[in-house]
Amino acid sequence: MKFVKYLKEQRPGKRFAIFGDGTSHHNSQEFREYLMLINQGLPEEKWLINSTLIRPFDPNALFLN
Repeated sequence: MKFVKYLKEQRPGKRFAIFGDGTSHHNSQEFREYLMLINQGLPEEKWLINSTLIRPFDPNALFLN
């Protein structure tokens, strides 16, 4: 969560997406509550922070080098 707060401070008012690998700290209750607080009252298409969990071997995941 510290990193997300840092990103938010660096780009105030900007929207961004975070892609996590499904580990427990990327999907913790605390993190989900933080995102709900940030995005409170906004429709999903206008969320300031959108978090997506992907599994490393998910056939729908796209990884770029």
